[in-house]
Amino acid sequence: MPMPVCDLIDMDSNNDARIRLVVVDDNDVARSQSVARLRKHPQLEVVGDAGDCWEAAQLTRSTHPDIVLIEIRRLDKRGLDVVAELSSLDMGNRPAIVAYLEILHRGEWPDARAAGADDVVLKEMPPEGVARELRRIVQRVRPTHLSVDAETRDCG
Repeated sequence: MPMPVCDLIDMDSNNDARIRLVVVDDNDVARSQSVARLRKHPQLEVVGDAGDCWEAAQLTRSTHPDIVLIEIRRLDKRGLDVVAELSSLDMGNRPAIVAYLEILHRGEWPDARAAGADDVVLKEMPPEGVARELRRIVQRVRPTHLSVDAETRDCG
């Protein structure tokens, strides 16, 4: 079914459009903290969070987020595998895949990019900075689409 025209938003003319996120981190405490921090910003909407690849793929398919934030440093050392799995999902308009890290170490970005990540964002940024970076990423990766909740949708 085609997407209604009112769902396609020119993000330069509507900076109030909310960015829908799925957060993936195998550390439950760190994931909860990230979700709480991201929810503080009115332009960010966390539509789900997951600890493993299977759950992340299911959430991504069912919630159709704009961006999936993935902590690539996992205890099982399979963070890049999660990036590769999610970036290869067969979805009509796949979300941007973003490595979400405390600190970016040398060599991590090229490896994440090779696995399918579209960009990287540091967790230490304030929510306003994260929102600004995520909006920039969505504009670059998904230039014709940004999910908008019913309250900000103006379809006439």
